[in-house]
Amino acid sequence: ENFVQQSQNRYSAIKDMPTATLNNGKTIPLIGLGTWKSKPGQIKEATIHALRAGYRHIDCAEYYANEHEIGQALQIVFAEGVVKREDVFL
Repeated sequence: ENFVQQSQNRYSAIKDMPTATLNNGKTIPLIGLGTWKSKPGQIKEATIHALRAGYRHIDCAEYYANEHEIGQALQIVFAEGVVKREDVFL
């Protein structure tokens, strides 16, 4: 197996996560990674680990001023095949 296939087999969303149903029918996880007041240089790795561990909801806002690191983390996990963009709530 190549690395992407291995990643897809190894990482999955957290089972039995409480969710809410949105107006469009999609379900959003009620528990997510909070990124407010994160120290610069740490949230990129935290986001990568959270998504690999099964989190699919990342709480972020322009006010937090950490979009760049979160974006870098997302690029990495998308490229690895850990998760698809349409399965992550930001």
